[in-house]
Amino acid sequence: MTTSRKITRKSTDKGTATVARKPIVLDVYSATRSEDDMTSWLNTRMIGQGEAVTAAVRMKTMALSKLKSGDKAAGLYYLIGEPGVGKTELVKLLAEYLHGSRKAYVKIDGASLSDKSDASRLIGAPPRYVGYEDPKDTEAREAKEAEAAAMDPSNMARKYAKNPRKLLSRKNLVNSRLGSKNNITILFVDEAEKLHGSIDDLFLNAVEDGVMLLGDNEEVDFSDVLVIFAGNPGSNEAVNRKKPIGFREETEEQREEATLDIIMGVLKQRYRPEMLDRFDEFIYFKKLAKEDLRSITSLRINEVIDRYLDTMERGSAFTIDVKTSARDFILEEALKNTGNARRIGRAVRKYFTGPLNRLIDLAAQQDNDFSVLSGDLVVVSHDPQYHEGKLLKFELLEGEGVVAPQDTIKPSKNDTPLGLKFAGFDRKLSHAATQAKDQPKKLVSVTLELENEKELLEEWVAAKKEAASILQMDFVEARTRMHEPWILTLYYEVTDAQAELLKQHYAQGTFAVVGKVAPKANEAAKETKK
Repeated sequence: MTTSRKITRKSTDKGTATVARKPIVLDVYSATRSEDDMTSWLNTRMIGQGEAVTAAVRMKTMALSKLKSGDKAAGLYYLIGEPGVGKTELVKLLAEYLHGSRKAYVKIDGASLSDKSDASRLIGAPPRYVGYEDPKDTEAREAKEAEAAAMDPSNMARKYAKNPRKLLSRKNLVNSRLGSKNNITILFVDEAEKLHGSIDDLFLNAVEDGVMLLGDNEEVDFSDVLVIFAGNPGSNEAVNRKKPIGFREETEEQREEATLDIIMGVLKQRYRPEMLDRFDEFIYFKKLAKEDLRSITSLRINEVIDRYLDTMERGSAFTIDVKTSARDFILEEALKNTGNARRIGRAVRKYFTGPLNRLIDLAAQQDNDFSVLSGDLVVVSHDPQYHEGKLLKFELLEGEGVVAPQDTIKPSKNDTPLGLKFAGFDRKLSHAATQAKDQPKKLVSVTLELENEKELLEEWVAAKKEAASILQMDFVEARTRMHEPWILTLYYEVTDAQAELLKQHYAQGTFAVVGKVAPKANEAAKETKK
């Protein structure tokens, strides 16, 4: 949308002159609204790695920039840190944010490419060598794959049929986006420090020239490929380094600075200067603190509950409440024998997801001694006396759960995927509304840009109705701009959980936190009496 500015002119004896204006200082260093949105989205999913999150936002901004060079790759970054601190998770989140799927990227295992001959797996074998495929044969094979995919459109794996002889073929790079409109391919090289030097050179040339030459001399465009290396170079040296002599203990900041110096020294030994110079950024992942690991545990447990709410048929979902004792038990089990964040997922599957699966199966059977129904509450806790403290306890409280409006409707047929998705969102809204009674709230806004006055008024009326009947949130007010651009800003008082659901509901809008909400007078009085 183009806007015009009125130019002020002043008449003088010599004619009309433009009035000089005072220069306006432009803030080009603060994060944009889209960068703030992405940062907020990542921070709810990536725990304890604030600097890495900020770097991921920079990656996305530069990769999609209109000013990026068309004759170079979209970026080359190196994620550095010990196992289990979130390097792979950040790549998956970046893929999800850009393409809508955590699987929308190409992954290469550096440990399996430690020999010079392994390069053929990436670029294909040259003519007259074992593994070479004639371009005509490739075209015929891909045509058959496309035909098979058209016959079975539900099979997404067939749609993304890789060319196994040339992992870095243009087809593989583009198809990895899974149909996304964002024209950026994420190429993730794990354990990059184990790559053979000749394969380093392949990436160096592709990043520098924006083109990778395959074994059959096909030129693959790399200008829209974001290359992300990840590894743990210098880990042994950092662990075995001698502490400085003296009585003072090193601070965490000093230890981190010393570790970074060691890592950069190892990188200089591992890579030639021209390779190091091509990296846009080296991103260091910190060792996660105990509180970070506790937050990750809760995040993984909540992800399981969300999947449960999204997949249960209408009228069959019971409420699950995982107590702090259960969350702490899972974390402690994960951290046994020097475990890390990666083991948290395994512990969640072993102690929570597995038993919950059995409970769902039992609830669906008709010949049980007990039944778990919609509206019931299942409390998950850890009791040292229960199974010698080696397992979690699942307890049923009949009729004490939350019943979402969608669970009062029994579908005439099996639920469709769309119906299940809608029911799952409705359950999350109901659960968040129930929990909101005991949680602090904040004032947030959602800004929508509409086409005309009629659309603005319709959206305004619908928002007021939906706030109570569907969203189950406290609607505060609406503010409007009744001319082009037609702007409607909606204000709500919500908890953190409700804020996330509000973002999903108004995905096309711009979300912002306005401030905290003070406790109401009667609630403040209760706190004073206590």
